[in-house]
Order: sequence, then C-alpha cells, then structure tokens
Amino acid sequence: MSSINNILAALYLNHKIRMRFSGSRSHLFFAKLTLCLLIGIWLLPLITLLEMYFKPLNILQKIPNTYSASGIILIFIYFILNPFTWNLEQVDAYSVDGKNQESINKAKWLFVTLLVVGFVFLVIVAKYKQEHFAS
Repeated sequence: MSSINNILAALYLNHKIRMRFSGSRSHLFFAKLTLCLLIGIWLLPLITLLEMYFKPLNILQKIPNTYSASGIILIFIYFILNPFTWNLEQVDAYSVDGKNQESINKAKWLFVTLLVVGFVFLVIVAKYKQEHFAS
C-alpha cells in the first residue's frame, strides 16, 4: 500500500500544481479516480483472460458497454480503494516533507510505467483473444 499511497500523493501534487489552487478534497478525489482508472485498465484484460479459459463466467457480457456503466464501475472501485488510501491531511503532510520528494518522483514514473504496461497487456490479450477465440 505504500507504493499506492506514493502514487496517490504524486497524482495529487501534479493535479494541484496544474490547477494552481490550494489543495482540496476534489483534487484528492480526482487523483483517486485516476488511480481507479489504472486499476480498471489492469482488471479488464485479467477478466478477459478468466473468461477465455472459464467459459461459464461471462462477466463482461453482463456489464453494459456504455460510458455511464464505466463510470459506475470506477466509482465502485473508488469505494473499495478509498478506505485503504490516505486522506487529505496525510497526503498534505507527506508532500510537504522535503525528504519524500524523491519517492514522489519515483511514484510518478511507476504510475506511467504501470499505465504503459497495462495498455500493452490489454492489446496483447485483445489480439490473443481475436486470434484464438474468435466467435
């Protein structure tokens, strides 16, 4: 959970600097939603792999393919993730300390790496499903 909280602090600071406002709960909310998007990018190929090899699951066919359904899933992931991550006071206290700047910079690169690898994994699973499990 430490690396997740570091990523959350990095996203929060990035959003706070970009918006040029003082830190607020909305910045932290959007940072956590961005983290939920990353989790969703990794969940989609994993669920697809489970469905390919365990036919009775059909999880993705039961979920509507609309933007509102995606938003509901993101909010659902947010409510699961929220109790395990830092609140606003903890993120502000962590980001103010100058010693933590190096770990925040590493967390930014970790987020970008996880995002790129997640998209590559998603494309690989989609191509594999298209070639081997075409229906």
